[in-house]
Amino acid sequence: MFFKNKKESSILSFLVVSFASFFAIFMLVISIFSFYQVKHQNNSLFNYQLKTAAQVIETVLKIYPLEDDENTTDMIVNKISSSFLNIKNYNESVGFIVYDRKHKKLLLKTSNLPSFHKNYDGITSTTGFEWIYTDNDGAQKHWYTYTLRTDNGDVITVFVNNADKDKLSRQIIFKFAILLASIYIILIGFIYYILKTALDPLERINKRVAKINPRKNEKLNEDIIPFEIKSIVEQINSLIEKFHATLEREKRFSGDAAHELKTPIAGVKTLVEIALASDDINEIKQKLERIKSSTNRYSHIIDQLLTLSRIQPNEQITFGKKLMINTVLETFIADNAIKAIEKNIEIVFYPSHEQLYCYSNEYLLGIMFKNLISNAIKYTPDGGLVEIHSFQKDDNIVVEIKDNGIGVPPENIERIFDRFYRETGTGEEGSGLGLAIVSEIVRLHDGKIFAQNNTDGKGITVTVKIPIEHKQED
Repeated sequence: MFFKNKKESSILSFLVVSFASFFAIFMLVISIFSFYQVKHQNNSLFNYQLKTAAQVIETVLKIYPLEDDENTTDMIVNKISSSFLNIKNYNESVGFIVYDRKHKKLLLKTSNLPSFHKNYDGITSTTGFEWIYTDNDGAQKHWYTYTLRTDNGDVITVFVNNADKDKLSRQIIFKFAILLASIYIILIGFIYYILKTALDPLERINKRVAKINPRKNEKLNEDIIPFEIKSIVEQINSLIEKFHATLEREKRFSGDAAHELKTPIAGVKTLVEIALASDDINEIKQKLERIKSSTNRYSHIIDQLLTLSRIQPNEQITFGKKLMINTVLETFIADNAIKAIEKNIEIVFYPSHEQLYCYSNEYLLGIMFKNLISNAIKYTPDGGLVEIHSFQKDDNIVVEIKDNGIGVPPENIERIFDRFYRETGTGEEGSGLGLAIVSEIVRLHDGKIFAQNNTDGKGITVTVKIPIEHKQED
């Protein structure tokens, strides 16, 4: 959720904010729990103190019986106050009374007796702990009391102001909150340091990637990379390698294309100059016919170059269509029938017994079979034979195209798939790109292509193997 609405997101910020939020909630829960625990313990402590105080007063009164002498009474009050009511810092809020309910007479009291002394019967009617509320000049106070009935019927009530009673709890909670806040700040700082240290390799990779020159095939050093991001670095290195290979391929392609077109264009230019300088109409027509023939050939070369350039950026090509191989082959055999008839070439198709299917791209598959069939017809002599076989072997579809032309010297058989390669002495003109395009299409299918001279020494057989199910990269 942290990343969704951010144009630029930070892993470090996300983790720090997440941990900070978690620990803030965690410590808040601890604080609330601790507050109630401290308050409960404080209440238990005051209950114990009030109850003990009442019992001590009862014991003191047994030792020092009450008399009508005021000095004796004051001595007993001071004795009790100094012996047990000296609860730290609460002398003004803690006190007691001793009341004779039978004769409705106040026997003993501390000097800080609150206003509820006017209703002694009400506050001493029950024993145990009780809350009493007083209102002095609009200021309401809460008093917490404990009442004990003695053996002779007197009632002892010990009281404490609730505001001062809770003061101790608040002081403890305040100190605890300061401690938690200090721990929280230190903890967040420590977490930030740990996370920043852990994410430093990503920052180093970021700086290193920014300095990489793909043209030099520079890669990231995988030896000093943490295991968790090693796969990312490997993918980056793989992309760098692919990009470098693409640059090199395009560089070679541009050089080859420039070299291939430079000489023919110079030839056309020469023909134009000769035609312009000539006054002979027949000679001019002859030169123009040659120029037309040359431009047709160069137009074909440019078309092939454009086809090859469209094929190579294979990220845009999909292979999700289920195609019938035999049907596609029959279509392109029919398309090339006129060329075969012109040379009196017989094309024989030996399809598999069952229809062959593969997931491919119709456009690419069409270009591949069109080039293979037309290439076989071109280099087969008049009255020759072209055989096409299709069958399945393991998980591959195999297509073999066999001609009975002049063949290729063994030392050049592997070069026929190179760009602009043309075998000399064939008497045929071509761009030298047809089989290079086929090879590129086969590569995109993760397939294989190879050629071999026929055993009878006449012609070659080109074999294409493509997987039935092509696994396209995401």
